[in-house]
Parts: sequence; C-alpha cells; structure tokens
Amino acid sequence: MRQNKTLIVIMLFTVIAACLPLSAIGQTDTLYVQYRVGQSEIDLNYADNGQKIDAFVNHVLRHHGHRNPDELQLTIYAGASPEGPAELNRRLGEQRGLSLRRELEKRLDGLVGHYSIINQGARWGALFEAIERSQEPWRYEVLLILGKRPETNDWQSDKREQLLHKLDNGKVWRELNSRYLPILRSSGSAIIASVKEPVRYTRDTIVVRDTIIYLPEPCPQFEPPISLDPALAIKTNLLLWGVIAPNIQIERSLGNTNHWSIEGEVFCPWWTWSHNAHAEQFLNVGIELRYWLGNREKHHTIDGWHIGGGLAAGYYDFEWKRSEGWQGEYLNIYCNIGYQHRFGRRNQWLVDGGLALGYIPTKYRHYLGSSTFPEGYEEKYDDHLMWQDTGWKHIIGATHVNFTLGYVF
Repeated sequence: MRQNKTLIVIMLFTVIAACLPLSAIGQTDTLYVQYRVGQSEIDLNYADNGQKIDAFVNHVLRHHGHRNPDELQLTIYAGASPEGPAELNRRLGEQRGLSLRRELEKRLDGLVGHYSIINQGARWGALFEAIERSQEPWRYEVLLILGKRPETNDWQSDKREQLLHKLDNGKVWRELNSRYLPILRSSGSAIIASVKEPVRYTRDTIVVRDTIIYLPEPCPQFEPPISLDPALAIKTNLLLWGVIAPNIQIERSLGNTNHWSIEGEVFCPWWTWSHNAHAEQFLNVGIELRYWLGNREKHHTIDGWHIGGGLAAGYYDFEWKRSEGWQGEYLNIYCNIGYQHRFGRRNQWLVDGGLALGYIPTKYRHYLGSSTFPEGYEEKYDDHLMWQDTGWKHIIGATHVNFTLGYVF
C-alpha cells in the first residue's frame, strides 16, 4: 500500500513537471494602444502610447529574447467604431494594424518571426458586449437592433446604425456616442505568444494582403428573454368592429406561476339610423378565467394556448325597417379555447384568436310594425312597433368568436 502511494506521488510530480514547459509556451503578453479619432498612425504622445509600447517591448525582450524568432507569433488586432460605411471602417482598421506593426517591428528588430494583423473592421460585436454588460434603460431595444444584422452595401451606413439613430428621437444615439463609441473608435491591441508555428485560422476569412486578415466580428445573436413578469393587457375584438360594435377587453395575469389570468369584456353598440328605421342596441358585460397550457417557462406571460370558462350577461334591442323588432335579456355560459401570441420589439403587442362553445338562455319580447298588419287594420302606428308575444329561447353552440389585437403593459 505504501509503495502504491509513493508511485502515485512520483507520477503526480512527473505530470506537473511535464506541464510547466507547456505553460511557458502558452504565455501571452498584451499591448493596448489608442488612436486619435479618424486617424490611423500611432501617436506616441497620445494616451500614454509611448510608455505602453516601451513597457511592452521591454517585457518581450526580457521574457522572450532568448527564443528562436520562428517560435514567436505577434498578432495585432485593429478596427474602428461601427459608424459610417463598412468599407471605410475596414480600410481604417487595416491602416491602423499596419501602423502598429511598423512601430513594433522597428523596436523588436527581428526578434519575432511571424506577424499577422487581424482587421475586425466595424466593431459591432464589441458594442454589443458593452451594452449587454450595462444596465441602461434602453439596453433591451439596442440589443434587439444589434442582434439582427441586415444586408447592407459596403459603401452605405449599416441599417443598424440608422435604427439606433431613431431610438427615442436620437437620445440613445447621443448617449452611445458620448460613452460607448469613443473607445471603439480608437483602440487597438497586440498579443505576442510563444508558439511552435504561426496561428492558423479556421473561420472563413478574407485575406486583404500578405499577413493581413480581414476577420469581421461575428454578428451577435440576441434572443429576447422570456418574460414571466405579471402582465396587464388592453385588447379589442376586431370581428365586433365589423358589425359596428365598439368593444374593449382587459386581461390581467394572476399569481406567479404564469398559468392563470382573468379577462373582462364590455361591448356596447348603441346605434340607430335611417330615421330610427333600424336599430342595433346591445350591451354585453362578461368575465372569463383562463388557464395557460404548456411549459410556462418557455412562454411569456399570457402567451400561448389557453382554455377558459366565462360568464356574460347583457341586453339587446334590434329593429329592422320598422317592420319587426326583438328585445330581451340573456346570459352566456361558455367554455373557450384559443391561442394568444405576443410580438414586437419588447413583446408588447399581442393577437388572440379563440372560439367558445356554450349555452345562452334569453327572455325575449317580440314586436311588429304597422306595415306588417293586415290591410284595413283600423289603427296605424307608423313610428312604433307593437308588442306581439314574450317567450324564452335557449341556444347551444358557438356563442363567442374573437380575433383580438392588444397591447401589453
């Protein structure tokens, strides 16, 4: 047993000793410099560039001066802020990379055997990462824009820039311009690594010239987070507007499970036209309790398939050409199934479609106008309908159909 422990300790020290050279080979030293806005040449008197480059070169000489130049790879990263045409940003990034390479080659004097310049062009990815880490009130809207890269001409401004200019009447762009874009406009970096051979790039690249690689930052992907927060929505049934019936619905989520909501509805067409020859007078008030189906962690609040039960009550008065009319009161007891979908930049809009099956008992009063009375009838009531009978009707079937548009608060 003691021999086994000794053997394990010897093996452990052997592994550690073998890893030490690999760790030294993977050592990386980084230089950060800044360019003046719109400029490509290195200004040694700007932003401590001279001191930073001196410190970087001295560090390289001290730690890597004994190595074979073929074992050293110096990679320079350059780019520009995401403003203006993509082609101009690509050219500016290339010129900045070449400027930094010339300065380092002069100072290192043959110490490094391999150079490469990674030109990132317009740094949309860096802007995305900076906003993603922030707590800005407009963070969500900006990430949605940055996460969708539209097709654009290399000599035209990116569509994303145009959309950012429009946010909050330009206020968001002014804040981006003052606090986020300056560092993207002017930063560059160089990394020296001890390697056995030059770094090889597996991603698709465009080689601009020898040792210069145009490697634009990948388009960031942003999926709007699922909102499980309580929601309040105001909606209207578009189908009822087709029969001149103004209506409003208010839906509110219940609890913190994302499974329940309650909806109230009122519609009240109260019209007469053609000198009171026609009337559409209707008052309906209803309430519905909904249960939301499926895995609620994969759906926004009040989004997806739902079933529900409801109760409505109302009054109606219909008249047609002064010849016949119906009045009455009713109840509507129903079960509903439907699908509601939230959409928009902040998922603040919704559409809802549903069908309800139920039972409607109604007590009616039936009226006829004088134009329908037999010829020779003594009394004429040209402007009134006369009562004929009272009764009950019972309706079973589709009692409620909706195609709703709404806004979520």
